[in-house]
Amino acid sequence: MKNEKNFKETHNLTIILIASLCVLFSSQALAIGTKAGRLIQNQGTITYEDINNNSHTVLSSVATFTVKQVYSAQMSSDREKISSASQARG
Repeated sequence: MKNEKNFKETHNLTIILIASLCVLFSSQALAIGTKAGRLIQNQGTITYEDINNNSHTVLSSVATFTVKQVYSAQMSSDREKISSASQARG
């Protein structure tokens, strides 16, 4: 009986750990993969009941966002030339 309880506790702890890791890394993965220029759309929905218990659903307008390029980096080779005062630079 004690072994079964330990197994269940270990199993539950493992599930919580895996779920936490998934949540942690999924948000980072989404941020990394979004390219500049991509359109992201979102629409809100609300459902409510009026005083007569009639259910109503209302949609918001669609919000569209364009992912902007935040930074740009360009690598180039070193073009520095070293010379002394008596040497011609070219």
